[in-house]
This record gives sequence, structure tokens and C-alpha cells, in this order.
Amino acid sequence: MPTRRFLIAPSLARLIRKERSGERIIEGYFPDQLERSVHVHLAGGKVYLVLVTRDPGAAPVEEHTEIPHAHAAALLDFVAGKLGYVRSKLPVAGQAIFTDHLVSSEPLDLISVEFVADVGAEAFTPPPWFGPEVTDDARYLNRSLALQGFPEQHDVELSNLALDSLLDALESRSVAPTLPAAVPSVGAPMIVSPSSISSVRAPMDKPSLEGNGRSDTAALQPTASSISNEGAESTTVDLEVDLARELARSLRRRSERNLARARRA
Repeated sequence: MPTRRFLIAPSLARLIRKERSGERIIEGYFPDQLERSVHVHLAGGKVYLVLVTRDPGAAPVEEHTEIPHAHAAALLDFVAGKLGYVRSKLPVAGQAIFTDHLVSSEPLDLISVEFVADVGAEAFTPPPWFGPEVTDDARYLNRSLALQGFPEQHDVELSNLALDSLLDALESRSVAPTLPAAVPSVGAPMIVSPSSISSVRAPMDKPSLEGNGRSDTAALQPTASSISNEGAESTTVDLEVDLARELARSLRRRSERNLARARRA
């Protein structure tokens, strides 16, 4: 499935998570082999072992095999790298847009847009709230992020146009607040919210994921400090959302008044 990826300003990503919530995914990657790769994917209460084969001149082929949670817990103890992130869905004009919040030493926010065919991907024009495109940058693939760490952060400028455009998308009645479970794709990060490997509970803003030696059953459990931090961030986001919305409404009213005066003149 063709996918294009973009960076997004952290404040806009927080606003989307606040408005649309999100789900978490955990992925564990084994070392690369010449023509194939293997990773474990926990999503929507289900666990998949994903085999990706690569033939020269052809698109990668994925095979997904559902495995028991106990097997996944054992496999995740031996992977070379892990990736945990939160995904929020924002359908705009019939196009599914996903924002992915990844956390390591520093957070990273990405946008993933999936298409049925290459033609749709090529014709897609990103809205103003999208940041720079990183589709062709291999450093932003899931496997690279898990095995090599996050690339150097890029500052994404936050403008009034970007904020206003995102608020329009969030306030649109066509935007659905729920995120259905999906089959994992190697092209772009996908996110689910398991509070443990065997169950899925209320979504959390930040995934708790540490070194490979730690059991993922424990890694997926929220700690007291993370809950406290999330509460503080939620309060901050509430204030940011209120201020952002009031600013956008003020700018709209001013623009409408100016337009009305121009028409009367």
C-alpha cells in the first residue's frame, strides 16, 4: 500500500491526540537479513509475526501470521530493537490521515497517509498543517527508527495558517473520532493502545517502552510517574487547545469583517 510520510509540529500533534485520542502499538524488530526481515507487531489486542521479503525490482511482500501473546512476550525479549508509539486517525475528505507520536530520548511526531494506488499518492496535496515530507528518507521507516534510533530532530514551523487549517479539519463533521484495528504495514507506523500484551484498555498519550531486557508485559504497564506526567500534559494541552481555538475564531471573525467592509466599499 503506497504511503507518504511527513513531519508535524509537536503542538499540532498534541492537539490531534487531545481531540481524537489514539491507540498504541508495540513493534519488535529482529536484525536485517539480505532478502528478508522479521518483526513482531502488537495491535488491537492481537499479535502478528510479520515476514517481509524483498526481491530486486519488486515491491516488498508481507506475510502476517497471528501468534499467541505468550509467544510474542518471549520473542520480544530477543529482538534487536523496539518501537512504541501512539496513533491517532483523522479522516479528511475521505482520506485516512494518521498522526504517530513516538517517544525515545526525545519525542518524534509523524504523519502517515496511506493510499490504495500510486496514482492517489502522487496526486495528493498535503494541507497547510503538514510539515516537511520524509517519504523518501529511510531514516523514518519503522525498522530504522527501532534499530538505529531517531534521526536528528527537525524544527517544524507553526503558523497561523497551519493552525487554522487543522482546526477546520478537526471541526469538520466528516471527521470520525474512532480508530478501527488495521493489519500492520511495513511502510508506516501504526499504533494501538494495549495496557498489557494480553489486553487493550484506555489509550495513553505516551508509550512506555525501554530496553530489550525488560519484559514487554511490564513495559506496557503505565507507571505512576507517567500517569502524573500525562495529567500535567493533559492540563497544558487543554489550555493550548482553548487558546488555539479562541485565536482561530478571532482571526476568522476579523477576516469576515474585513471582507464585508471590502464588499460594501
